Amino acid sequence: MELFPAADDDQWTLIKRVISDCDYYIVIVGGRYGSISAEGISYTEREYDFALSIGLPVIGFVHKNPSVIPAGKTEASEEGKRKLDEFRKKVQKKVCKEWSTPADLGSVVSRSLVRLN
Repeated sequence: MELFPAADDDQWTLIKRVISDCDYYIVIVGGRYGSISAEGISYTEREYDFALSIGLPVIGFVHKNPSVIPAGKTEASEEGKRKLDEFRKKVQKKVCKEWSTPADLGSVVSRSLVRLN
């Protein structure tokens, strides 16, 4: 979002427009749930739900073992951990790939994109 230009649109309108212009929506779930929107869910989860609602192909990648992610890179609150766990389960209802390291993530993402084309 920090790369978005200054615009007259509200943030969510701009996000929806960007997603609508994409061929795929890729979601990567690690150790944090993300910034919470006014609706009480993360922007990432809102984006994910929006991409599904417009029929965009969604490709999900979830961390294989989030308990090994360093504490400084995970949700601190119990509420955040609960929401992250629920979101992980939502993403895992569709076919997704697991990853465990940044290099592994890059590999599974690139292989998945090649297979889609």
